Amino acid sequence: MMGWLSVLPKDALGLPFLFLLNIENILPHFEAIHYIYYQLIVGMHQCMASGGFRLGAWDYLRWRHVSPITDDNAEVITAKITIYADEPEEYYSFITPQAG
Repeated sequence: MMGWLSVLPKDALGLPFLFLLNIENILPHFEAIHYIYYQLIVGMHQCMASGGFRLGAWDYLRWRHVSPITDDNAEVITAKITIYADEPEEYYSFITPQAG
């Protein structure tokens, strides 16, 4: 099958230069996106381990379900989190500041 790739100049491996230039441009963005997703997964895992809730709870969790608990100096010491809010299985849990 002859396509438009067959008319492009090739490098030593036979790959079109256009393909190599696109990979070089995309790679730094991929690394940044990979780092962001890694941090997100680690944060989710730490919250689940600290609060003792399951993966399915994230479908129901909103920021309004997390309320900080502070000490006399207005420092956050823990947070109360409502798991499965407005559902029959609703319950409360607590997470530490290190979980975030």
